[in-house]
Amino acid sequence: MGARPDALCARPFVHLPPREYWLSDPAIEGLIPTPLDSRGLVDAPALFQEVAKTIDPAYEWESAFDDPHHLQWPDCWYPTEAHDILLKESNPHEFRNLAISQWILPRVLHNWIHCVTEPPPVPSDEVMFYRTEAQRVTTSLFMTARDSKRYINSSSLRYRQIHAQMTPYYRQMSLQIKALKEVPPEFRLVDLAEYQSGNVRDMLKIESALGRYATIKTADQAMHFVRRAQAA
Repeated sequence: MGARPDALCARPFVHLPPREYWLSDPAIEGLIPTPLDSRGLVDAPALFQEVAKTIDPAYEWESAFDDPHHLQWPDCWYPTEAHDILLKESNPHEFRNLAISQWILPRVLHNWIHCVTEPPPVPSDEVMFYRTEAQRVTTSLFMTARDSKRYINSSSLRYRQIHAQMTPYYRQMSLQIKALKEVPPEFRLVDLAEYQSGNVRDMLKIESALGRYATIKTADQAMHFVRRAQAA
């Protein structure tokens, strides 16, 4: 996303809401500050709600296709650098491309966000580091739970036999939860109390719960916030 947001609006109105639906013209009213949370990260639900207020509620947000929107933009502000865990140094490019830093959006909404909002300021290096670590550990937990679920579903063993075979998975998850405890509580993506897995049933339960933190959020999830704001 290296292009300036005002340059996007200067282009022909392809994949943008038709002008008759605009309730705000960024060339006249200026750009909307991107909502941030207490850590300096983009508050995605608040962002979608603020952007929705600039378009007539009658608009259906029709779009030819969906694609990923990086909450932290433009790309040129997030160079690739060494990620050093010991020194707690972040890789801004990796941080920008985390699953929790992206949403799949209708292209017309994606373009409109860039058209009417200010690029969010780059978070501190500490925030980027711990956000990256939280994503890394949570994704590892999800993959361990997913692999164990696949093993159980493909196995013809009895429950007690399966439980014995799952010991390596339990050990791996224990190490991952230990790593998650190294992340400050305000950056953790999951509540540790919910994920102290020690048996097969718990392992199956947490696989779906962790998945929402390990994958990019969908256009349907984003449009939920847009429609709620337009209905208010």
